[in-house]
Amino acid sequence: MDIYKFGGTSQKDAAALDCCYNLLSVDSAPKVSVNSTIGGVTNLLFLGGQEQIKTGLFPQIQYQKIGQLFFEVYSAVPNSKEIIESGMEDLKRRIVRGERNNLSNSTIADFHLASLAAFGEFLNAQLFSNYLQQRKIKTILLSPLRLKGEPLNADYDSNSNFSLQKEVRNSLAQVYVIPGYYGLNEQQQEVVFSRGGSDYTQTLIARALNAEHCFNCTDVSGIFPIDPKLLTEDSDLETLQPIPSLNYLEAQQLSYNGAKVLHPRCLRPLIDLGIPLIVLNSFAPISGATIISSSLGNKSEIKAVTGRHQKFSTLELMAGEMEGQRGYLAAFAQACSHLDLDTITTADAGISATTTDEEAAVRIAVEKLQRLGKVSYHNGAATIAIVGSHLGSDPSILAKFFNILATEKIKVNQVTKADDFSLRAVISATDYSRAILALYHGLIIN
Repeated sequence: MDIYKFGGTSQKDAAALDCCYNLLSVDSAPKVSVNSTIGGVTNLLFLGGQEQIKTGLFPQIQYQKIGQLFFEVYSAVPNSKEIIESGMEDLKRRIVRGERNNLSNSTIADFHLASLAAFGEFLNAQLFSNYLQQRKIKTILLSPLRLKGEPLNADYDSNSNFSLQKEVRNSLAQVYVIPGYYGLNEQQQEVVFSRGGSDYTQTLIARALNAEHCFNCTDVSGIFPIDPKLLTEDSDLETLQPIPSLNYLEAQQLSYNGAKVLHPRCLRPLIDLGIPLIVLNSFAPISGATIISSSLGNKSEIKAVTGRHQKFSTLELMAGEMEGQRGYLAAFAQACSHLDLDTITTADAGISATTTDEEAAVRIAVEKLQRLGKVSYHNGAATIAIVGSHLGSDPSILAKFFNILATEKIKVNQVTKADDFSLRAVISATDYSRAILALYHGLIIN
């Protein structure tokens, strides 16, 4: 059995739906279709929910826009009008339920946001299932996954494996449709993965059903060695090709370091069973693809240049008496326990970390750290990274990396290396695009 995942851009209009149909009907073998909601819906749901928490009212204009987006995609499909109208009534009930609860309580507010955020996938799975049935494909809509933990950053409940296997085993369908991104906890409350979690839904299902392949269907022909939006020269765009193959760990490092094609957690479920994941363009599936698997070459090779152009804050604790002493890292971690830390680097005389949290939260950490030593704090940082295999085994790669940045007069702050699969550096956000392009030309094109 193969598991397909269709993102929002792959379901953006009637023609896009037909491309999904073409992939799912290529043969009669049973398949699972994991569906995100259509583009723009989740943002509207989050924004409306946050406004409701703040003011008590979910904006009517956003409610109407959500319904409009579904009508624009599915208006020509029989029965869709009734499904959308019923779904919008369900959304109204979710909104009213929030009005009756104490949304000033952060936990209650998070569960309310999760319930609203889940609505997009909830309705789209019904609509997509109906679309396939109208195209004469025998389709069964599966129950959402069982999840646990935080409402807006849930974890998988392994009990879902058995119920999922039972549902598929006890029914016969050509395509099983299941909503991505969200699931139900033991109390039957909607909880969601972090954003982009439909990728994770796909690979969890693949592991549970021991799938043969995963097909992640999007609007690009695989994973590219650089974000195409950063390329301005026509010659660069003309020669840009997707990466033919990646090892699981290479792909993980790409996700962790900023590439937005895949959810960072989605590859872990595939590794033990060796299930390959193919990233392809649902509009042009034969135009190119990237195959992610356990295969790994013996030579050092740079596959991609990536980064995160968010405004990171960097914290540096300089404690001259750290050498030979214990407890500084634990104290640093305790002072920053309320922050979402991206990287931590250590040396004999200091510890530094990066975070994308708000300045007010970082200031709290600064006050605590000042008890341990001299603290410096900077805004406006970004991260850049090269990703590939055996990067540490070829000293010339590291030398070229730093030489290119030096030639561009780009100051490097923290540097971290992950198991020979990535090398990452913190730089000024103003140098981000220039650094990425210089590394792409110097390390990949040349």
